[in-house]
Amino acid sequence: MLRSISYTSKVRALISKLLTKRDYELLSEQDSVISIGSYLEKYDYGKIILKYPENLIRMEEELWDLYYQEMERLYNYIPANIPVNERRIFEYFIFKKMEIENLKNILMGIALNLDRDNIFDKTHKKFREKYKEIIYSESLDEAILKLKGEEYFDRLSLGLKYYKERGSMYKLLSELDKYYYENVSKLITHSPHLSKILKTMIDRENLKLIMRYIIENEYKKVPREEFLSLLIPNGRISKFEELIESESVERFIMNITDTPYYDTISKYMKRYKEVGDIDILDKAIDEAYLNVLKNALIRPFGIEIPLCYAEMKRFEVVNLIKIIKLKAENISPDIIKDKIVIIV
Repeated sequence: MLRSISYTSKVRALISKLLTKRDYELLSEQDSVISIGSYLEKYDYGKIILKYPENLIRMEEELWDLYYQEMERLYNYIPANIPVNERRIFEYFIFKKMEIENLKNILMGIALNLDRDNIFDKTHKKFREKYKEIIYSESLDEAILKLKGEEYFDRLSLGLKYYKERGSMYKLLSELDKYYYENVSKLITHSPHLSKILKTMIDRENLKLIMRYIIENEYKKVPREEFLSLLIPNGRISKFEELIESESVERFIMNITDTPYYDTISKYMKRYKEVGDIDILDKAIDEAYLNVLKNALIRPFGIEIPLCYAEMKRFEVVNLIKIIKLKAENISPDIIKDKIVIIV
């Protein structure tokens, strides 16, 4: 037990070092990518940014590699007296999610017929060799056929059929998400605390998708019943039909008054109406999701704490990559701030 307490105390110390709202404000106001690196010089982030100020692809790869290395350390530091299943939960929550996200990007790149070397370079180095043959497939059909034997092959085949009929990748990508969340659910049946975190993750994914159905014309082309099949089951929010029938963002918000997302989305509505950028609503959903994670940190010890930190740290990396890319495009600080998720 003492080792478990020591471990969670160490993770809490890491949480206290996450970048703050003030840090993000100052980063957004920097003059250049180099000045962002200088501001972060005391962090490992700064060393990477200053090393590759002109090579954003390499910089992004190195920032994600830094995140992966930290997750490896977190996993390896899990005390031996923690149940084996909790180690498995951490491993699946974090590393399987990274693998699924990389696979989704690979398949999307192939569908768009992007340069295969470019897809290979953007795939995290941990997964490059595993998926090398898939990356260099000539077509999506060939790529998915090469995945035969994987647990999610049947789901990908279903998504491929939909892609051929409709020319849309939505179904294929959603099947991979469903595979991930269903398997995590099986691992955490014993823990109501972990179940709450997972259900919140699912709600976050679904709410973002439903919002796009309401706002973006591209999603409205998807027949209603087919759109419902893209949503991930077993979240806390299940009134999908009611939500997708919302005729406006305002009506959508009124339909989620009884959820943890209502207050945060309402807070950002004024800004959304001013600029009409859906990223602002994504930010609101992400911040509400992070608030649920912070509430999970109240427990004195448990695998929830490193899992919550892993999610917070992932958002930090995503924030930095956004800031750097937008700064390289000379986007104004106000617009950059609209897209940054405040973590702590």
